[in-house]
Amino acid sequence: MGFLKKLLGKKAIDEKPEPKKQPQTVEVKVSKASPPIETKTEPVKEVKVKPVSEPVFKKNVLKFLNTEYVINEDWLNLFTHFILLQDYKKMPSKEWYDETKGLIEKVGQSDFISIGSKWIHDCVEKSKENQMRFSKLGALAANEQMQKDLGFTDRKVPEWVDKVYGDKIASQGFIRMEQFTAMSNFQNYFYQSLGGRILRGFVQSAVIIEDEKLIELVDLLAFTDPNSSQDAIHVYTMLPEKIGVPRLTNLKGKAKSKRILGRIDKAIAAIGKKSGKSKSEIEETVVPEMGINKDSKFIFKIGDVKCVFEIENHQKQRVYYLLKDGKEQKTIPKHIKDNNPNELTDFKRKIKNIKTSISGQKKRIEDFYLINRTIPYSSFKKNYLNNNLIKIISKDLIWNFQKKDLNVNLIFSNDSFVDVSGKTYSDELKGTKVSLWHPIGSESDYIFKWRTYILENEITQGFKQAFREIYVITDAELSTENYSNRFASHILNKDQVAALCKARGWSPSGLTNHGKVFLKIPESDYKAEYWTGDVDLGERSRLYGSAHITTDQVRFYKKKEQLKLSEIPEIIFSEVMRDVDLFVGVTSIGNDPAWFDRGNDGADSYWRTYTNGELTERSNTRVEILKNLIPKLKIADQCEFQGKYLHVKGSIREYKIHLGSGNILMSPDDQYLCIVADRSGKQAKNLFIPFEGDNMLSIIISKALLLAEDTKIKDTSILNQINRK
Repeated sequence: MGFLKKLLGKKAIDEKPEPKKQPQTVEVKVSKASPPIETKTEPVKEVKVKPVSEPVFKKNVLKFLNTEYVINEDWLNLFTHFILLQDYKKMPSKEWYDETKGLIEKVGQSDFISIGSKWIHDCVEKSKENQMRFSKLGALAANEQMQKDLGFTDRKVPEWVDKVYGDKIASQGFIRMEQFTAMSNFQNYFYQSLGGRILRGFVQSAVIIEDEKLIELVDLLAFTDPNSSQDAIHVYTMLPEKIGVPRLTNLKGKAKSKRILGRIDKAIAAIGKKSGKSKSEIEETVVPEMGINKDSKFIFKIGDVKCVFEIENHQKQRVYYLLKDGKEQKTIPKHIKDNNPNELTDFKRKIKNIKTSISGQKKRIEDFYLINRTIPYSSFKKNYLNNNLIKIISKDLIWNFQKKDLNVNLIFSNDSFVDVSGKTYSDELKGTKVSLWHPIGSESDYIFKWRTYILENEITQGFKQAFREIYVITDAELSTENYSNRFASHILNKDQVAALCKARGWSPSGLTNHGKVFLKIPESDYKAEYWTGDVDLGERSRLYGSAHITTDQVRFYKKKEQLKLSEIPEIIFSEVMRDVDLFVGVTSIGNDPAWFDRGNDGADSYWRTYTNGELTERSNTRVEILKNLIPKLKIADQCEFQGKYLHVKGSIREYKIHLGSGNILMSPDDQYLCIVADRSGKQAKNLFIPFEGDNMLSIIISKALLLAEDTKIKDTSILNQINRK
């Protein structure tokens, strides 16, 4: 008790009955039916548990985010307890939770949840402000404002920190100045401000009170900054597995930090161990349907209106409103917008949660390729066909069903499984082991049949499967034996590589320290490395705000022992090389159409070679899709595929679009034409593409559509190039 009193300083303490008129305070009685407390218009809030007629408690004023709360003795004790949860690297003990439970009982659970709701929302919004400042102004400017917000002036420790922890806090204890500048803005607010420390206590209390509203606030905190979500991860781990595991899986799909991803994997594995299940088993058995019905619709009623979120697949979704008379309306009904803003916000939030869950589950299923996951048919039917959320993803994928006398690849169509020729399978699937089909090892004609099936039925798969690139060991790689030079000697943008590594589960930390990025194959002892080296392109590197890197070998290891390429499982080799091809294909300076006009910096030779180079497996897959899509366009008669180019005949000139880089050469003498992608990308927006993740595919189509009607181009920078003699 004395701890927080010391923190707050000498405030007015009144043990006598209060006068009726108190112009400086506003009494707020919190109950289960009370809406969240507003702080913008009321300068002082008062939380009271006992009736006003019995003012037997002492008072203190606690200021938080420019709002003053008048708190009673019980709340003072609770906040003191929360502030003592000081070490952000350690999670609360059982004793901490036991004491918290007793303190919550004294302030009242419903009051606690209502106040906690407002507190968490305010903290998250405040953190967002500073994150925006960080992204726009940079770390130094953001931290300077952060220090002002927390009370730091001229590098002096804030008064509240000094009162609580003593004057040596800058060099020892919870807050150290070097920690302050090193931590992210979100972490600074969350762990180093008074309000943030109390916020942490509210979040951890969800372990004690399994209240849906409080758990949703933990979700809000976790997904605001997934890479700083260690407290949320701990809470999810402590909750029942049906509540915690799906949230951990969703968070895994959003987080990029290897440290956080490691925490999530350990948390899921620990939960599974308690129930005797593997990590994969526990993840797939507790996925909530999120209110989605058998028709893949989420229906949310507001008065006499049904708000509908309809999901055809992970990309094609729509929201509409069914009125009382049964009519469908695309826009929000006016009376709902005016009279039910809170319910409407709740509907939008639930849609966002559904999308997050679909994204997380999609990533989990794609990882089956690396962990060689097989599922008993009975479990597959229960968890992948009878779960309305998972079915949105699984129904569009090709699955392998295998037992002693059966080995078939099937897709779900019209409530049954069919093979590539349309033959239906049912009872014979009982007793099979189910796995995700990978095209590697299949004959090219068979793969082509599946690709044709996907295109003809306009199936959009959650990730590339039928059109997945296959990488097999080449003769050159057999000669080098233990490393591959297939993707060596490229120049890549360092920041883009780091971002893409995080998205694909690779660790980019070695880019700076060790000259390599690496991938630990989950649930195995295998590891892959892609070697790199820094390259200084002078002004060009400074212009981009980061250095560039050159690329070298790809190597594989098992328990730190380097392996021969022939010793690597086929799928692991193919998937690793597919990622490396992706890194090069997306981040190479050869993809920058404006590079040509910026002068010679020593990289021009590479840029010219790349922009007209041989096609990789990724590019060859793109060509196959384009050969199917282009004939369906109005410009089909003006297009022709020749080798590594798509030739487009315009009215002014003829053009060659490279099918790897997307760069353009003009007849008659192969003059280079610079078109920045975002000027033409919208034209291919509504075109059917059977997978996502290849932005270059859309860019090439957009450029073809633009150039086929070159007389309609209004962009002077493009026209000047086309008309140049």
